[in-house]
Amino acid sequence: MKQILYGGGSFLTCDHIASELLEYGVELAEQGLASSVDIPVLLPDGTPGTATVLLGPASQFVVMPDDHDGELDCEDAIAAIGEHRRELATAQRARPWDDGIGSSMIDPI
Repeated sequence: MKQILYGGGSFLTCDHIASELLEYGVELAEQGLASSVDIPVLLPDGTPGTATVLLGPASQFVVMPDDHDGELDCEDAIAAIGEHRRELATAQRARPWDDGIGSSMIDPI
């Protein structure tokens, strides 16, 4: 499990989810974009829940190891974040060439 400190609070999630969030956050920031993703978390009472995380250029969070023994089903969320990342990569490749004077026809969201 990993503890994510984010927005003045923290939550526990799967190791792989934490890694995917970091990588997706970097990719979004590089393009000046933002996105929200739902991820499985352990609630303070130890039961599974869901958190919606906003990722974007100004996102700042820290991922730390945690020795909590809780279990979460993370496979669907991992697949969803992977799909978001593939869509982002595809959109980046589809952007028209920018001649350096701001003539790109697609503005970041």
